Amino acid sequence: MPYSMTGFGYTVKSYGDYDIEVRIKSLNNRGIDISIKGPREILFFIDLELRNLIKRYFERGSFQVYINIKYHQPKLLLDVENLKVALKSVKDLMEQLGLSPSDDKIFELTTGLASETEGEAIDPELKERIITAVEEACKNLKAERKKEGEKLIEDIKERLKIIEQNLRKIEEEKDLIIQKAKEKVQERLKELLGEEYSERA
Repeated sequence: MPYSMTGFGYTVKSYGDYDIEVRIKSLNNRGIDISIKGPREILFFIDLELRNLIKRYFERGSFQVYINIKYHQPKLLLDVENLKVALKSVKDLMEQLGLSPSDDKIFELTTGLASETEGEAIDPELKERIITAVEEACKNLKAERKKEGEKLIEDIKERLKIIEQNLRKIEEEKDLIIQKAKEKVQERLKELLGEEYSERA
């Protein structure tokens, strides 16, 4: 059974602190092209793995993947201890340089430094949950593409049936059609040649 190249796959997985929402849209493409959008700090670690997962399910098509993590409560992006360490480092450096930046500037420098000292790898449990959600969306997309493929086959069959009916009708009426065409030609010749045509006929 052929699959349609277009379709949409969706899934949402709910956990204690957050929901993982995945949407995949596919369009026609002679090769395979994958675009993945979502939290950059997460995709940095699993982008390649997600691409390989999609390629296991599909050989052709253009895929747009959207990953959204909805936290039930506001998520604190910076670790407080990292923030304290970064703040001390920034203040010590400013003193050594003899600078007196504003509190806003110190905070900006501090948060930037603290974010760089965050963990360098994605939480294994979160990673596994995202992969599971993407795989489920792929399965849903494949099922929808199969349904669309079945609809296309039925549509083609109906069109072929209409063509066959028209061909049969032409075959059955071809003699009559030829006779009517011949009569029209004769009538036209009579109009053009008059009595001269009647004598030749």
